[in-house]
Amino acid sequence: MILDRAAYDARVEALVAEHIPELRIYLRNHAQRFFELFSTVAELCGERPSPRILEVGTSPFSALYRDMIPQARLSTVDRPRRMEGTSAREAKRRYGSLRHHNVDLNRKALPVLGEFDVVVFSEILEHLTVAPEQVIGELLANLAPEGSLYLTTPNVFSYRHLMQTRHRQNPRPALFRRGEDVHATYHVREYAMTEIVAAVHAAGGRTVSGTYSDCWEREPEVAAKLARFPYLQGNLVVVAKRAESTKGQTQFEFPMFGEFDPLRQDLDEV
Repeated sequence: MILDRAAYDARVEALVAEHIPELRIYLRNHAQRFFELFSTVAELCGERPSPRILEVGTSPFSALYRDMIPQARLSTVDRPRRMEGTSAREAKRRYGSLRHHNVDLNRKALPVLGEFDVVVFSEILEHLTVAPEQVIGELLANLAPEGSLYLTTPNVFSYRHLMQTRHRQNPRPALFRRGEDVHATYHVREYAMTEIVAAVHAAGGRTVSGTYSDCWEREPEVAAKLARFPYLQGNLVVVAKRAESTKGQTQFEFPMFGEFDPLRQDLDEV
């Protein structure tokens, strides 16, 4: 299934108009990431007439499942209500969620909510204080035997981070003042592709694909450079399955290390 980009962009603009100015910035900045998400999830759903999708970590974009993958049966998980997470009633109204659960993954395990064809876990891992293999194991436990986990998280070895390090700037985000981070938006830890792959295997799964995304890039000059060195792009994208799954061979669209190793050569070459 190939998504219509023009239809997607029009739906995003309609979504932008529905929200307050602060959220409009988020929606426009994340539009490319979610187009990649919906495109990949639609592909993973394949020809299933009613694919079961579990999204762990909702956002305003969750409302687009009904447009992008209309045949899907969506269930959702979000942070607790005390952290201003979406309620079950809101999830049903906004996203068409058939089943909703609120859980703080830093404090409690994700329960087994069913056997899903696709579990979506996008830009959540970096906010957690638990070992990645633990939460990934809980995500895999929610997969159907041939289901797929779609996971994205920022690349700790991105071009932006390496350039900051080169100029003696701290790539870690500044800490919040007490009481400010009510949405738990702070990046506790960012990861390298090798770490995510290792965590998937430690959790009893296997990686089907590992790619890098430039969904955060706004400057054409930087995007052109990163086209040559894709493993310096800002986001990691991993598709994983349960270890016993028989479908899909492990592959990486881009090498872990290519002709250029930024840790050994001058960053002026990029």
